[in-house]
Amino acid sequence: MMMLKHAIEYFRRGFRVVPVKLPEKKPIVKWEKYIEHQTEEDIRLLPWYLANGIAIVSGVRIDNKYICVIDFDRPEAYDRVKHILPDTYTERTPRGGYHIFLFSEEEPKTRSFRDENNKEIFSLLGCRKLCVVYPSEGYEIINDAEIATVRNVNALVNKIAFELGLLRVEKFDDTPKNKLLELFEQVRPYLNIAKEYPNYFTVHCPFHPPDEHPSFAIYKNTFLAIDFHDNKVYTLKELAKALGVKLREEPKLNTALIKTMNTKERANYLAKYLMSKIKFAEVVYSGNEVELWYFNSKILTPNARRVINKELRRLIGDLVSRNVVNEVEDAILGLTDWSFKRSELDPIRYLPFRNCILDLETLEIKDYEELAEDGVAFTYYLDFELDIELFDKIKRGEVKPEDIALEFDRFINRFYDKDNKRKLLYVLATTLLPKVQKKKVGLVIGEPDTGKTTLKEVLLKVFGSMAATSSLMLLKRTHFSLLSLVGKRLILVSEKPDYLNSELFKQLTGGETMIIDVKHRPTFEAPIYATWLFFMNDPPVFDKVDEAVVGRIVIINTKDPLSEDEKDPTIFDRLIAEKNKIFYYILYYYYLLSQGTLIISEDPESVYSTLLKAYSNVFEFVQQECELGESFEIEGKKLYEAYIKWCAEKTLKAVGKQTFYSHIELYLAKENIGCRITKGRGHVWFKGIKLKDEGYESFDLSEVLE
Repeated sequence: MMMLKHAIEYFRRGFRVVPVKLPEKKPIVKWEKYIEHQTEEDIRLLPWYLANGIAIVSGVRIDNKYICVIDFDRPEAYDRVKHILPDTYTERTPRGGYHIFLFSEEEPKTRSFRDENNKEIFSLLGCRKLCVVYPSEGYEIINDAEIATVRNVNALVNKIAFELGLLRVEKFDDTPKNKLLELFEQVRPYLNIAKEYPNYFTVHCPFHPPDEHPSFAIYKNTFLAIDFHDNKVYTLKELAKALGVKLREEPKLNTALIKTMNTKERANYLAKYLMSKIKFAEVVYSGNEVELWYFNSKILTPNARRVINKELRRLIGDLVSRNVVNEVEDAILGLTDWSFKRSELDPIRYLPFRNCILDLETLEIKDYEELAEDGVAFTYYLDFELDIELFDKIKRGEVKPEDIALEFDRFINRFYDKDNKRKLLYVLATTLLPKVQKKKVGLVIGEPDTGKTTLKEVLLKVFGSMAATSSLMLLKRTHFSLLSLVGKRLILVSEKPDYLNSELFKQLTGGETMIIDVKHRPTFEAPIYATWLFFMNDPPVFDKVDEAVVGRIVIINTKDPLSEDEKDPTIFDRLIAEKNKIFYYILYYYYLLSQGTLIISEDPESVYSTLLKAYSNVFEFVQQECELGESFEIEGKKLYEAYIKWCAEKTLKAVGKQTFYSHIELYLAKENIGCRITKGRGHVWFKGIKLKDEGYESFDLSEVLE
């Protein structure tokens, strides 16, 4: 019997084994007596003929170590933390979870970590717990390595829980970031750092040596240190004290001394004090005008004057005046070493996350401080941490888009066929291109109830500070509106005006550097590099359709409007629940684009025809009522009379005569046939075209036009 054979193999390796019935995972026999002692004969006498699974008893001591299992119910949780797990024997469970087998020198304590809905995310199976194992039905070995030994599995589990945001840290250190960096540099020589990650350091614990599998971490965003052996949290000052490290004294503000200083001395004294706590930077506008900004954590933020005023009032109270604030601001501008050009903030090459920065050109991970030293700074970041393991899986081709954001993938598949889905994802992928260039513009066109508004609102949430809603009409008439486009990667438009200004359209989608007016601030130059995505029921109407406009447009057609039975009021909330995953979904397609494997078929003729049809019903009239040929010709007046009657019959609005003539010219030029000519006393004729039905009678135009 296969189950008995494998059970004996487990036993000979030191395990206690129990037959179970699946899928209930129910033991077939009373098994508690086997925790302390079990023989091979005991195993042979068990009723394996009733079993379709084997379980081992966790927490059993084998060669002075305890066998234990970390059970991940959520595969995405395992993916997020597997980089901190030792290389060890691992199995996949029938529902896609993972069993991580370990030996621990410390006794494992059974624990379960759950979400807000009380559903288990992962657990540690310690003493007196059963764990179903291969070759039970549905279980498979994915890493056949030797079982690794850790000193304290409980510390490792704490570390996993913290990585997954399941352990709350109540402590908070409000010391300014630049000061924390200084403190860390003072403490760092006394730490045995094992490895540096983009958002934290792992350290061989100084309080629980030798800690070969580091269970002590210092997180870069807060610089709090956590000992996962006992979950004790240290600020850097507390850590320094525990290590016996003497820190350099912080400067103290001497209010009495300030009162004796002259204006310049006071300004410099206060400026240096504030700069010891806050990182300030000079921002240079066009014409070398400057403003003082400050770093709010990683983000460069304007209105440093407001921060200076607030801090000075807290520090010196009634001594503060407008003049004092101005003097201190000027002094800081003269003292700060940090300087950034306003036009170069939020460079398109880099994608800032909460924990690190992704270089979209090299696909390498960068640090905020490292780039700031090179003159690179950001006014926003994506408000979540880059999952480096997931991104590495994307680059290695180990994950499919539907594995990343299943709900979003289903939504896209519902409303777009294969070709239009590819076009949509191509346009979204171009939002992450690392260079300023002409961008494709997506026109998502379809009937109502094809998910257009939902998609727009979801993308607005997904891109956060990198997206904006706008319109060409608003930008044309509002003086300061261009500022809303600076630094954006995606502009979402849902309105359909009567006419789109083609010249402004080409400017804004061509990667041009434009002069940006800011109310009550200096002007500056900046490139507009956003990708535009329009959502509409019908194609837009441009005031001029030319090759440059056509060449930038990708038409994306929706399909199959929802029936009343299909409408789901929860779909938006379900999509928003995976908004971070949707960004990785788009990042997946950007990676394909960067490797040259995401290509769409371009059909400029189809785009041209679609835009021309929207541009004027004259083209529809020509296609229905006229014939083209080199030998044909017709008087313009007669052709226009036929057009007016055709509009009346179809209850369409007719354009004026001169507009009609220019549209006929445009159509003939597109077809590369015929032209407009003048005969007699300035009468307009057209060569290359005639009416199919010459039976149109002359009539009074004024009656129809009324």
